Amino acid sequence: MHSNDGSESCTDVLIVGAGPAGLAAAYWMAQYGIDARIIDKRGTKVFTGQADGLRARTQELFDSMGIQDRVSRECKNATEFHHWNPDGKGGLQRSAGTKFSKESYFKSRFFISGLNQGRIERFMLDAIKEAKPDLEVERGIIAETLECDEQLAADPESYPITVKLRALSEEEANPSPAYGSSGVRDGLFRSNLSPDDWEDLVNKSKARAGATEVVKAKYVIGCDGAHSWTRKQLGIKMEGAATDSIWGVMDIVPISNFPDMRHSCTIKNDAGTILLISRERGLMRLYISLASADDPSKPVDRSTISLDMLKTTAQQILHPYEFDFKICDWWSAYQVGQRVASALSDPADRIFIAGDACHTHSPKVGAGMNISIQDGFNLGWKVASVAAGLSPATLLPTYALERHPVARRLVEYDRHWSRLFLPAAERRQQQQQQQQQQQQQTAAAAVASTAVAVLGKTETETETETEPEKTKADDFASISARFEDFAQGFALDYPASVVVDKSSSSSASTSARHRHRHCRLIPGERFWPAKLTNQADGRGVWSTAAMRSDGRWRVVVLAGDVGVGVGVGRPRQNTTTMARVAALCGELERRVVPRFGGRKVVDVMAVHCGDRGGLSVFDFPRLLRPVDGERGVDYDCVWVDERVEVDALDRHGEAYAAWGVDREAGAVLVMRPDQCIGWFGEMEDVAGMERYFEGVLKPVL
Repeated sequence: MHSNDGSESCTDVLIVGAGPAGLAAAYWMAQYGIDARIIDKRGTKVFTGQADGLRARTQELFDSMGIQDRVSRECKNATEFHHWNPDGKGGLQRSAGTKFSKESYFKSRFFISGLNQGRIERFMLDAIKEAKPDLEVERGIIAETLECDEQLAADPESYPITVKLRALSEEEANPSPAYGSSGVRDGLFRSNLSPDDWEDLVNKSKARAGATEVVKAKYVIGCDGAHSWTRKQLGIKMEGAATDSIWGVMDIVPISNFPDMRHSCTIKNDAGTILLISRERGLMRLYISLASADDPSKPVDRSTISLDMLKTTAQQILHPYEFDFKICDWWSAYQVGQRVASALSDPADRIFIAGDACHTHSPKVGAGMNISIQDGFNLGWKVASVAAGLSPATLLPTYALERHPVARRLVEYDRHWSRLFLPAAERRQQQQQQQQQQQQQTAAAAVASTAVAVLGKTETETETETEPEKTKADDFASISARFEDFAQGFALDYPASVVVDKSSSSSASTSARHRHRHCRLIPGERFWPAKLTNQADGRGVWSTAAMRSDGRWRVVVLAGDVGVGVGVGRPRQNTTTMARVAALCGELERRVVPRFGGRKVVDVMAVHCGDRGGLSVFDFPRLLRPVDGERGVDYDCVWVDERVEVDALDRHGEAYAAWGVDREAGAVLVMRPDQCIGWFGEMEDVAGMERYFEGVLKPVL
């Protein structure tokens, strides 16, 4: 924040909130070199606690950002999940368990993992700093007023948004820590930090407390949490409701003889429910259902919740096993709210909200931070590309088009999943309420019989179905299987739009879909990861790392079996395929790449499945071996689907089989900057690809 009180400034993009969603959006501002600012009301970053679950898709994105190696070194993978229920004798018994399967690994190489939000933010901050050192989080700053001039908003070059910022005092930016009667501090304010976080322990606010600044901006992105100030300024409502369920959560180092204390599992009995999550550094996260001591059917008074209460409740649920701890990294309590924002932007698509500002839910599904990061990742590149003048503003409405259904699906998932964790007393109360509702519905059934006959089961009937007194492990397995692809981020299901071409109007695209009828490379879905071999040096690299999230669009030529090249002194085979690749690259070089900004905007790479030993990169068209005056040939544009035996789960090679692409025919696709497929077709359909680019990029020629 500028030091002069009442000063005015301009910025292209202002991001409010430096949590996971805000940092994901800021990452793109750094990649595109946008004049941007990011503010946060906290005096320091998050260090411990908060969100901790990482799903496969998020880790794939981290791999494309260059930070997944750091995540993998510190995170704890969850490879098993167990369920514990009463044994009928006053104790507990393990009723079932599941293990991570090879079938799941086929979809992604990453496991469900646990790592605290503070470390994840550290890695994201470092990635931002590496790309744009001057883009730093301005801490201890809040936005107080927000206005948008609707007339100016029609001009894409204008700065229609006016935001008044204020610097907080030390007390406002760093509220007093919460203590339990045991005297264990809330871990959010502890100094047991990793060395790379030491510098951030100091309050980074540089402005005098109370100082104000007026900022003019082209775009504002509100990533300011469940109680979003930005959302309230836009008048956007949250649709849904809060439940009566209150849960405690703590990150502790357990002292216990419970057999599964290092496994992720559920423990359920009449005393309540615990969701146990295995974490890094010997930590375990416990989600603990809380009820009133006087009446277990009623929620606990939140003002009475303490760390001692969480410990005592956990001991009761885990009885007859011993449970204690001396180290608590962080603890908190929350009431379950399941809501979705009615809109994700203002009508002019100048002010957006992302992350928890759009969707609230219980943290037990372990998906919220992932969805928030993916919100920011989806929105950030679009705003950055438009702000940079590379893309038309028609990209911006696709954010809500793609991410609003995801928010609704997340809350739907949470409703089903959270219901499985209800304590026995609360389940009985819910069943009684459901039975009363069903009796009332029965009285009206005769009147509604005609509508039911036409429409089938009504929504009310669906929601009031009762469940067994004991939730079986099969229920967990059923819900997990139903939502797995969504929760892991495997199924994006983005609809057709200017950035997702699902049309089959051209004969070439129709032929492509027919030829590759089992193809998993579908517009609107993620690019299915595969481990590839570099043509030049033989190193194995996953596609998520080979195709970095650096702001560029990528034309990926699936060249098929290009046979043997002449560059190593052997006669060429299958010249037809290589000729098709050459023809395609010639058209791309003539009609597409220079027209839409050159290699800095549209990159081109190839993945073939021929004999790597019989080929050289110099057998490929020059578009696939670009030369820099200082660095020479770029050898990272040609890759091979080559089977290399390493271990059963390495999956080095077999990319074409995983993708469902014909090895003889080949294909070509366009991957968006966010690792999502935008267009797919035959190698001859350059015209179709060109039309796609005309909608997403501004021609420069």
